[in-house]
Amino acid sequence: MRIKLFVDRVELWCEHQLVAQHVRKHGKGQYILEPTHYLNLLKIKPGSLDNARPFKGMASANGWGRDFQQLCRELEYRYEDQGTKKFINVLLLLAEHDEQQVREAVSICVKRRAFSDEAVLGVLSNEPLESTHHRLDLSHRPELCNVSDGIRPASIYDDLFNSQQPVEVVA
Repeated sequence: MRIKLFVDRVELWCEHQLVAQHVRKHGKGQYILEPTHYLNLLKIKPGSLDNARPFKGMASANGWGRDFQQLCRELEYRYEDQGTKKFINVLLLLAEHDEQQVREAVSICVKRRAFSDEAVLGVLSNEPLESTHHRLDLSHRPELCNVSDGIRPASIYDDLFNSQQPVEVVA
């Protein structure tokens, strides 16, 4: 493990690969804590969500955002004792998936009023999200830019049926 200190940032390297980068603070007693680095702590100590320094204020609209805040409130209201654990399950998705995709999935679930960790995972797993799809640029290949209605004349199938070409079947 190697730690590189710069005027404006701190970098952590492991086996020649950048693992983490943080903005550097120069004052005494100042903390810069990245909440995503502490998500696994929530598996062991779910109470840390409300009390641990890295998560202070993250459940507010200024932290993870209004959609996360509403999802947290709804989960705690609907599932009582299990609500916090369900919200933590959603937060753990930030460690497994792209942050923007998780944010989009949470936003979709809030709009649908589908308040559960399973719903967020379902959206991530089964629905195309805006940030995952980019329009393919075919401007340099005009022969591939044909856009048709997809309707084919039935006569092309008649031609196939009437052709006298032998068909070889391999078993």
